[in-house]
Amino acid sequence: MTKDNKHIKDLVLRIVSKNDPGAQRDFFILFYDRLVAYVFTVIKMIEPARDIVSDLFSKIFSNPQPLKAVHNVESYLFRSAKNSALNFLNLSANRQRITVEEESLYELVWEYKNPESELLYNELRQQVSDVINSFPDRRKLIYHMVVDEGMKYQEVAELLDISVRTVNNQLTKAVKTLRTHISLYRD
Repeated sequence: MTKDNKHIKDLVLRIVSKNDPGAQRDFFILFYDRLVAYVFTVIKMIEPARDIVSDLFSKIFSNPQPLKAVHNVESYLFRSAKNSALNFLNLSANRQRITVEEESLYELVWEYKNPESELLYNELRQQVSDVINSFPDRRKLIYHMVVDEGMKYQEVAELLDISVRTVNNQLTKAVKTLRTHISLYRD
C-alpha cells in the first residue's frame, strides 16, 4: 500500500468510525479541486461542477458507512462525480424541454396580436391551467416547484423526500399531458 493510499484509508477510517471533522476537512481538501476539474471537463460549467462535488461530499459525510466497503476510494469518488455530472446533464436537458414547450405555447398564440389571438391565448391559458389542476397532487406540486418556482430537481427531491428520478418522471408525465392538450389546440 502506498503512502497516499494509507493516508486515504486512515482518513476514511476516522470519518467512518469517529465522524472526525478534521478528517473530513483533510479528505475534502485532498480531493475537492481535482473532482471539480474533472466534473468541469464533463459539463463545461464551473459553478454547477462545484455544486455537484460539494453535494457529493455532503452525501458522503452525512452517511459515511458505505465508504468502509470501498476498496479504491479515489476511483469511487471520480466514478460518483462522473455519474452525478451525467445526471446533471440529463436533468438539464429535461428542463430545457419544458422551457421549449412553454415557448411554443406563447409562440402559438402570439403569432398575430389581435383580439382573436388574445381570446385564443386566454382560452389556451385556461385550458393549460385546468390540465395542471387535474394533475395528481404530487405531480402538480412538483410541476409548480420546478416550473413556477425554478427549483432544481435535486432541491425538490430533498424537500419531498423522493428520488431525483421520481421528480424527472413526474415532470415528464406532466409535459406529455400538456403537450397532448396543446397539440389538440393547434389542430
